[in-house]
Amino acid sequence: MNLSRRLLVGLLAIVVTAPLAAGCAQRVSRQTDDSTIQVRVTTALLNDPEIKGSAIDVAVTNGVVTLTGPVRSKSEVQQALKLARSISGVTEVRSKLKVP
Repeated sequence: MNLSRRLLVGLLAIVVTAPLAAGCAQRVSRQTDDSTIQVRVTTALLNDPEIKGSAIDVAVTNGVVTLTGPVRSKSEVQQALKLARSISGVTEVRSKLKVP
């Protein structure tokens, strides 16, 4: 195989695989963003004096935050939702919080 043909094959391989690598990078970036959002929401909940001590679980998928677990009052539910919505990158907040 002559040099120009090798070069053409190499460039073709790069052109074909580059979009695949970009897709993987976007997926990793989204997972990182979700992890960052989860940490920030959890930290906000733990630091809030009204909610502190509640066992709220935080899950994040594609920027959508789902809060689950028991809370002591409806005001805690509202405060948890407010805090989660205030975090950058959150696109939606879903509540599965339970008041006794």
